[in-house]
Amino acid sequence: MNGRRYVGLRALLATVVVTLAAVFAGGAPAQAQPWPVVDGFEGDHQNRWAYTRTGDGWANTDTRPEYARTGQNSATLGGASGWAAVEGWVVLDPTSSYRTCGANIYAWGNQESLLHLELIDSTTWMYISRTEKVIPKSNTKDYRQVLFQNFPHTTTRIVIRMWVGGGQGSDPNEVHLDDFYLWCSRPIG
Repeated sequence: MNGRRYVGLRALLATVVVTLAAVFAGGAPAQAQPWPVVDGFEGDHQNRWAYTRTGDGWANTDTRPEYARTGQNSATLGGASGWAAVEGWVVLDPTSSYRTCGANIYAWGNQESLLHLELIDSTTWMYISRTEKVIPKSNTKDYRQVLFQNFPHTTTRIVIRMWVGGGQGSDPNEVHLDDFYLWCSRPIG
């Protein structure tokens, strides 16, 4: 009986230690993203972003530093008649008191292009925010800040999608994206 009691006491003590370690290690849920969300397509970007395309469209991570706004990498979307997209997801901290959120990306293109910015609730597949912005033609790496429409804080997983359609005629467009930011704020007072 004493041997069983000793084993049971060790198991209970181990459970208490693991629970206390989990409590003191951090308060955010395991899947919540660091705050604010900042991503420049660096490091292990393939686990954070997925690329899709149709027809002659192309979408990938460009590892040429001369095309990046900051760091080494940027995302490249383009095509002559198809479309190309990059998408990822984020879970906002459900315990926060934030009320309004916003996001932006920096972009430049080899010709005037329409960039579609979409934030989607992954449980309902309804748009949370949907914006279209014209990216002006630039022969140089002239990144412009492109703002998503503000949206209410949500506790569901958010799909982030940015896409471009084909170019004008046989002249394919190419849009470079870098330095994605997502943040939330709470009312003052």
